[in-house]
Formats: sequence, C-alpha cells, structure tokens
Amino acid sequence: MGSTTSQKSFLNIKVIALLVSLFLTGCMMRYLSPPQKLDSRPYYSFEQASTYLTGLSEIQKQNYLRAEYFDIWFLLNYSWLSWIALNKYLPKKKLIWIAFIPGGLDLFETGLITWYLTTGSLSLGHRLLPVLSSCKWLSGLLITLYLLKTIFWRKAKV
Repeated sequence: MGSTTSQKSFLNIKVIALLVSLFLTGCMMRYLSPPQKLDSRPYYSFEQASTYLTGLSEIQKQNYLRAEYFDIWFLLNYSWLSWIALNKYLPKKKLIWIAFIPGGLDLFETGLITWYLTTGSLSLGHRLLPVLSSCKWLSGLLITLYLLKTIFWRKAKV
C-alpha cells in the first residue's frame, strides 16, 4: 500500500513539475517571440512563412531563436505529459508512441525555423513547414480529445 501511494505522489509531483515548467517555458517563449510567430499558428502557407521569416529584423530573429530554444524544452514537457496521460488511459500500451507525434512534428518545425534563423536561407525542406504545423496541431488536438473523452467516459461509468 505504501509503495502505491508513493508512486502516485511521485507521479503527481512529476505532473505538477511538468505543468509548472510548461507554463514558465510558455511565458518565456511568448516574451521572446515576435508577434504571431509561426509555431503558434495552426496553419500557414509556405508563402506566409517565407514572408514572415524574411521580414523579421535582426533583433526579432535573435529573440525568435532564443524562443525556439525554449520551444524545444516546451515540446519535451508536453510530450512527457502526453506520455504520462496516455500511459494511464490508453488501453493498448503498444500504441503509447503516439504521445510523441505532436512533439516530433514540433521538433522538426522548430528545427527548420531555427535553421532559417541561424543561416538566413530557406531550403526546400522549409516547404514542409505548413504540413508540419497543421499535423502537429491536429495530432495534439486528437490526443487531447481522446484523453478528455476517456476521462469523462470513465467518470460517467463510476
């Protein structure tokens, strides 16, 4: 009984620490990022991304780059939270890898944006930005909706 209780309290501490870290990291990203940064948009076209990135001033690029470094920590936090939640509520544990889909897509998107911010050049890979962003947001939304449905479904049965 003591082991189960200590595991639950450890899990709660991890979840609280991840939520606090997610919040603080999000605040730093918002503070450093130029208005309407690409990562926060559910969809944008390659032309919009290109115009946005090339229109940034040098100071905005430096701040955006710093914000992207925070974004890596941010995506690690929400991926871990997603893994914890799906590990608890997903009946087929072999599908737990889906917890990392939004974070993986976000990491690729962040990498491409960081590449531009450090090199100043757009590559053929940057044409993937709109797809990565939309898929990241859609997969995150679907996981969240699944978790909400599962949690409420379980509570309704009790």
